[in-house]
Parts: sequence; structure tokens; C-alpha cells
Amino acid sequence: MNSVQSIVFRRFLSVFGEPKTANPEAMFEEYERALSGNKDEVLHRAVDMLFKKSKFRSWPTIGECVDAVRAAAAIKSGQNKAERPFEERYPEWSTQAFDVADRMVKCALGKQALNEGWLLGLHEFCRRERRYPGPAEQRNIIRQTRVIDDCAAGKADSGVMHQSLQKLAQSFVVRRNELVERLGPEIKNLEIAA
Repeated sequence: MNSVQSIVFRRFLSVFGEPKTANPEAMFEEYERALSGNKDEVLHRAVDMLFKKSKFRSWPTIGECVDAVRAAAAIKSGQNKAERPFEERYPEWSTQAFDVADRMVKCALGKQALNEGWLLGLHEFCRRERRYPGPAEQRNIIRQTRVIDDCAAGKADSGVMHQSLQKLAQSFVVRRNELVERLGPEIKNLEIAA
């Protein structure tokens, strides 16, 4: 009895019962072909993952099993998210993402955001999404900026968390001012084609 039979089939049979197929032997052969060659620990972890995701009492597809084995192998080899480099885990915080956002805000919309005081919100959106905000998203950025400004100025009563939120909002204002100082002159001097 190989690992696929002793681990995967045994556990699947105990939870899902007999597979609903006209030819179980052929089905078992296909699962073995797709899953053989993996270490026992990886197979156990993959089956655990499949059990946690399972919503029905039917066997997972071969494709679902292969995906689970790949995920389990990645975790075992240390390539899970927590062990990857920071910029791989959070690409929106990479130097490249900031560079892209810097370039993106140097436009008519950036000039408008600079003049209206919501350049940081636009920059953050472009950094995270790598695209420009639509009209509804722009309104949301502007609304969020006004809330931050009110909170930083002490105009918004946040109850018990008032001082902490005020300090946080003030840190956003500092970041916005730094961004305006860094990019503002270049954005102000943009020649916008009609």
C-alpha cells in the first residue's frame, strides 16, 4: 500500500465514504497518478486543508487535491506567506509600488488632489490598486481626507479613543505634508494638455 492509498484514500473513505463513480478502480488510479511522489507529511497536511474547506460529503476533485498538495508543500518548504520577504508578502508596500504611485499622481487628477488637499489619499489609492480611482472612489478618498483633517484638528469626538485617533490622524497629516513637499512642486508645474 503506497502513501496515497494509506493516507489520502483511507482518510477520504472515513470522512466522505465510497466515491460516487461507476469505476472506482480507475478513479483511484487517477488520484494516485496525480498525487504520488509526495511525502507523507505533505499528504496529511493537504488532506487536513481539504477537510477544512469541504462543505459537502463528496470526494474533492483531483484538481482540488493537487492544489492542496502544492499549498501544503509550499508551507512545508517555508514558502508560506509569513516566511517570504516583506515586499513579496505586501507588494503594495514595495519601493516599486511607491515609485508607480509617485508617477501616477503627476497628472491632472494629481494636480486637483494637491489643490484640494487629498493628494495623500490619491497616492495611497494608486499605490495599493495601481490604477486611478473612479468618481465614487474619488469622493470616498475626499470624504476620508476630511474626516482625518477633522480628527487631527480635534473637531471629531471619537469617545474613549479620541486622543489615540487624533494622534493617528495627525501622523497622516504629517505624511501628507511630506508628500506634498516632495512631489508638490513637480505636480504644480505640470503642463496639462487639453
